[in-house]
Amino acid sequence: MCGERINNLKKLFNIREGWRRCDDTLPHRILNEPLPDGVMPGVVLSQEELDTMVEGYYVCRGWTKDGLIPSSKMRELGLDSLLVN
Repeated sequence: MCGERINNLKKLFNIREGWRRCDDTLPHRILNEPLPDGVMPGVVLSQEELDTMVEGYYVCRGWTKDGLIPSSKMRELGLDSLLVN
């Protein structure tokens, strides 16, 4: 639970600083240049694939589809003192 609290605190900080769902992305190069070698040479990650991965990550974290932390999740982690009314 400690690691989950830390991850959510980091997310809260980013939200406070104006980070939104559109900011949860990868560099342009990753999405547009094929991998030169390795396990998957020539593969390019599409924006659609990345969006699917981000959505799945949000679900696993218990966040909303917009990447926000619900008040119920904050209470579960004992972070309810950080809730803004």
